[in-house]
Amino acid sequence: MTLKQMRLRALMTQTEVAAKAGCGVSLYSQWETGKRCPSAKSRKKLMEVLGCTAEELALCETWSK
Repeated sequence: MTLKQMRLRALMTQTEVAAKAGCGVSLYSQWETGKRCPSAKSRKKLMEVLGCTAEELALCETWSK
């Protein structure tokens, strides 16, 4: 599963996720496209916002290239 798929599963926009995760939309977009990888702190926040597990994020196809 990709980060985008996780976001869509949560029925959220990039803007909503970015606001709840405490980052800018541009940075979140880079995470979603795989251009950048979120820090450990940001991953923890993404788990809370998207309602996913650490395992799901660890296996996220977006960053496992």
